[in-house]
Amino acid sequence: MSTVAIPNRLIGASYLFILKSESDHALALNEFIGKSFKRHIAEGTFQLGLDSETHTDTFMSKESRLRLDVEEHTHANVISIGLASFIDSDETPSWNDQVQFLDESVGALESAGIDVLGTTVVAIGNPQVKAESLDAFTTAVNEPQNHVSAKLGGNVIHQFIGNLNRQFFFIENFEETDLEEIVTDQLPGIVWAMQRLTREMSFFQDRLQTIETEKKAIDEDLSKIFHQKVGSTLDSSSAQVLEDQITHLSSMYSMMATDLHLVSDAVNTFDRDLTALEDRATEFGTDDADAFPRYRLATYRAYLKELRKHQSDFRLSLDNTKAAIDIAQTQTAILRGSQGLALQEQTRELLDQNLILQDERASLQAATSVVELVVVFYYSLVSWKTVAIYGTVDILTPWQKFSTVGIFAIAVVTLTHYVGASLHKKRIKWVPILISAGLVLATLVIMALLPATVADQADH
Repeated sequence: MSTVAIPNRLIGASYLFILKSESDHALALNEFIGKSFKRHIAEGTFQLGLDSETHTDTFMSKESRLRLDVEEHTHANVISIGLASFIDSDETPSWNDQVQFLDESVGALESAGIDVLGTTVVAIGNPQVKAESLDAFTTAVNEPQNHVSAKLGGNVIHQFIGNLNRQFFFIENFEETDLEEIVTDQLPGIVWAMQRLTREMSFFQDRLQTIETEKKAIDEDLSKIFHQKVGSTLDSSSAQVLEDQITHLSSMYSMMATDLHLVSDAVNTFDRDLTALEDRATEFGTDDADAFPRYRLATYRAYLKELRKHQSDFRLSLDNTKAAIDIAQTQTAILRGSQGLALQEQTRELLDQNLILQDERASLQAATSVVELVVVFYYSLVSWKTVAIYGTVDILTPWQKFSTVGIFAIAVVTLTHYVGASLHKKRIKWVPILISAGLVLATLVIMALLPATVADQADH
């Protein structure tokens, strides 16, 4: 009996992500694969074992022209099912077939009532026709969005941006290296970690838009209430008004506490999942920020920083709401109690403390501006020396360097201040913005021309 050669050229893989609790997935997937493939290993039955972290089965197409390895990995409460495709070395890969097979696999699982959390298509380009392979893959997956590229050992991996539920990766195999271990073993966990973080970013962004609207309305109400407390005269007719305010403030406090809990939960979840991705990134053994998957970490870290800022803002609003409740309750006690004067003094103290906090905040903002000015000054001077022709900046007098960089730093800080204020107040202050922007451009021109001018004068 003749022996059929087993295809061994890896052309790509597809990943399906489902919950670990979906125990019927093996039966549904086995029934679907059995329509076009036969098990290469005769013994045993096709079952993706949930008792072990990984399980692999090998199938051959009924025409023996395509090999399919089915490999399962467990990632906490999620399972990744990898469908790795192999062809003979002289065959031409069909990305359309790969995408179509993934779509049909998803359909088979969903028909069995199994929810697919996300999918991924990974393709490996022919080393001899890398550009043509990438173009063909882009056309096949119909993903016209921009893509980002990163290093993957001696190869380049492209990630297509745009689809939350399906990710597309294309590996340009510049080196004659075996990518099977990376594609079937390491990549599924990292792909799921990245897809989970991307989905979380989208979900949390929608949630933040809703609760930010609530926070803005609450902050406006608080501002009015604090202003009324400072400028109004208290008398017995205000008792009912104060009680109504306490009821309203209590409702606001409950809403803010719920929103803060949601934001804190988002921070904790995103931080945990980002840490998991960073841990998995170490498997690739490189600290290069441009390498896969570290090229995405900066984006996720920036978003985590943004989430923490929202958390801090909500906590401050919650504290302000509690302070407003305390003030209203104190004023009510003044109007209804026998010790009105003593309690009234306590109210004034609370108001004074609030004003002191506002003054301290203003002082901190001023200090922040000074620190920002120093930082911009320092890095502008260092950057100037770096990009200028070697040694030309050093021949300038201290006064020339100090005045030029000083004006540039002040202009940059002023520009960012007025731009931020305009965005916050939704009213653009054109005059200071244009003046500071003009100074920035003017000093940049001076920084570009001054060293060469002084150098020429020194030569003459």
